[in-house]
Amino acid sequence: MTQTVQEFTRAASLLKAMAHPERLAILFRLACGAQNLDELAEYTGLPPGELSRHIDRLRRMGIVGCTRYLRIVEYRLSSDTVRRLLTVLDTNPQHIQTKRKNPA
Repeated sequence: MTQTVQEFTRAASLLKAMAHPERLAILFRLACGAQNLDELAEYTGLPPGELSRHIDRLRRMGIVGCTRYLRIVEYRLSSDTVRRLLTVLDTNPQHIQTKRKNPA
């Protein structure tokens, strides 16, 4: 076996972070492009506090990144692995932009 227990643990943690309907909705939306908190709240229907908690968990896992523009914070999908997983999960390939480049 070439993979270590640590690699399997990391993969399980990644899947566990994704395994929530509201976090999946956030991830699918971010796969289409960067969004600020208001845009994500409108899309998901989540209250800002709950949305922030989900985003924080995804950020801690390295799945979501952010860029601050003055008072606006834009969130983006920062994991190519997650982008590929979303492509597999989605039945409509137009929802996922697999060649989108994330800002540095």
